[in-house]
This record gives sequence, C-alpha cells and structure tokens, in this order.
Amino acid sequence: ISLIMMRSYGEHRPAEEVGHRICINLAEPPIALLFLNNSLHAVHHSAPGVAWYELPRLFRENRETFLERTGGFVWHGYRDVLRHHFLTPKDEPVHPYFDEVLYRDSRA
Repeated sequence: ISLIMMRSYGEHRPAEEVGHRICINLAEPPIALLFLNNSLHAVHHSAPGVAWYELPRLFRENRETFLERTGGFVWHGYRDVLRHHFLTPKDEPVHPYFDEVLYRDSRA
C-alpha cells in the first residue's frame, strides 16, 4: 500500500493552470511496469483511451509537448520523490473555495 500511496502523492500538485497539476515521472522500467505506466500521468490524462503499454511511445513521440504542458513538473523516478519529500511536505494546498473566516467562526 505504501508504494501506491507514494505514486499517488507524487503525481499531483496544486497549480492554477490545470496542466501543471499533473506530473511526468520518468520511473525506472520495473516500477513503471508495476504501475502500468501511470507514472506518465500527464500522458494518461491527455489520452485516457490509449492502452497503458502505448503511453511510453506516445510520450517519446511528444516529449517536449508533454513537458511544456506540465510546466516542468517532472520527477526522475520515485527515488526522486522520496529524496525531495521523505521528511518535508511537497505542498500545502488550500481548496480554492475554502473560506478561512467561515471555518474559524464555525469552530468557535
């Protein structure tokens, strides 16, 4: 379960531009295979009907386009995610509709 959580943790981030919220993870082949190439998450989101085994080819053929769409949100494998965020938070997102005053008043 911890491997699945690490994958999920690394593939999204809060960002104003929708395409910048989803990553490309250049995962090592055994791990990429374990997750059926979902490490190429931005590729999967842009072409959800493409079979999992075609995602690497689609990424290779359109690499620069995908990297541009993600705003440079790229991990160089899951070790990269761990190296950067094992002990430090990746982000502290606040829901866009969160009303801090309303929340504080409701807790009083």
